[in-house]
Amino acid sequence: MYREMFEIYMPTYLHLTPYLVGIVTGYLLVTYKNQQPNPRMPNFFPYLWIPALLFMILIVISGYLFTTYPQTPMIIQSLYAGFHRLAWSLSIAYIIFFCEITHACHLVKDFLSSQIFTPISKLCYSIYLIHFIITWVRYAYARQPLVFDHYTMVIFCLILFRNLIFFFFC
Repeated sequence: MYREMFEIYMPTYLHLTPYLVGIVTGYLLVTYKNQQPNPRMPNFFPYLWIPALLFMILIVISGYLFTTYPQTPMIIQSLYAGFHRLAWSLSIAYIIFFCEITHACHLVKDFLSSQIFTPISKLCYSIYLIHFIITWVRYAYARQPLVFDHYTMVIFCLILFRNLIFFFFC
C-alpha cells in the first residue's frame, strides 16, 4: 500500500497540470476582468458548459467504474490516469472564467459566491492540510490489508462527516 501511495499520490509532478491550469486561469481572469465592455468571446464559448459538465460527470463515474471493474483495458485506464486531472481542472477553470468574465450566468455566480461557502472553504483547506496524516495513521495501525469496498467507504465517510461536524462546532 505504501508503494502505491508513494508512486501514485505523493509525487508533486502528478499534480502539475491542475496547478498550471489554475495559474493560466488566474492570469486570464486578471487580464480580461477589467476590460469594458466584455471581451469578445467566440460564438461557441457559451456552449462549452455542456462538455465541461459532461467531462466532470464522466470523470467521477469513470473513477468508480475503474475501481469496481478492474478488468478494464489498460490503455483506457492509462488515458484516464493521464488526463482526468487535466480535464477536471479545465472544466472547473472554464466555469469560473465564464462566470467571472461574461456576467451571463448570475445564478451560478451568486451560488458559488454565497457566504455559506466561506466556513466550508476554511474547513476544506484544513482537511486538505491534515488528511495525509490521518491516512498515514490509519494505514500504520492496520493489522491486515484494508479492502476497499462500499462498506469501508461508507464507514470512512461517516467518520469523516462526524469529524467535520466536531471541528466545525468546536
